[in-house]
Amino acid sequence: ALLEIDEETNKAAHATYLNAREMVRLQRIDAAEESLSAVLEKENPNHLQAQLLLGQILTRRQPKTAVKHLLNAYELFPQIAAEPLAQAYLQRARQEEKENNLAEAFRFTKMTKELLPPDSSVAKELGHMHKGYADQLGEEAWRQGQLAEALSYFEAAENEAGQATVSHELAIQNTEEHIERLMNGRSYDKAVRELDGLLAKFPHHERSAQWQQKKETAEQATRFQQAQSHLDRREWNQAKDILET
Repeated sequence: ALLEIDEETNKAAHATYLNAREMVRLQRIDAAEESLSAVLEKENPNHLQAQLLLGQILTRRQPKTAVKHLLNAYELFPQIAAEPLAQAYLQRARQEEKENNLAEAFRFTKMTKELLPPDSSVAKELGHMHKGYADQLGEEAWRQGQLAEALSYFEAAENEAGQATVSHELAIQNTEEHIERLMNGRSYDKAVRELDGLLAKFPHHERSAQWQQKKETAEQATRFQQAQSHLDRREWNQAKDILET
């Protein structure tokens, strides 16, 4: 909720703001910052122009603090504050990149994209940064086996090759999980069919040898099931034939 500010206090706050704006024009940036901080701390914390100007002054030097002031301005008047806030987010992304916090850098470019129109003056640079962070994060998630996360990042990066690779691996993992359920449920014949499918689609996969071994185990278990069925019906010869194959 906005604080109630009496008229005289508001006039004094605005006069201080105008003086700070003149200081900016005269390149007295530190003095302007001090005056604007005083306005917001002691006179009128809802002064939109002071929040905006202080946020813009701090964007390059202290982007974290700038974001705080510009968010306050955005809550008061989003149409005016959106672009300055986006610029502060963009600077935060650069700062996080320098500190090797790519997930945070990506988060800030994502928030910037949500604030700015596609024809913004920084759209090209923003798009390049956002996709670059996403691509690096996708590669890292892929190396760590976090496939769903990797796919999400590759989609953000518009990396079609990465998406295809991860999608294939996700499909393989889903099939492997299904096979495990079939094996645990003693549906060995169905497991064999699923394993045949994997081996046919991905014959050179790094786990193909494991699939082949599991298939042989499932085939053997299927034969034992079939033999047991014949034994239960006292069909001794049929059971013997299966066990000897």
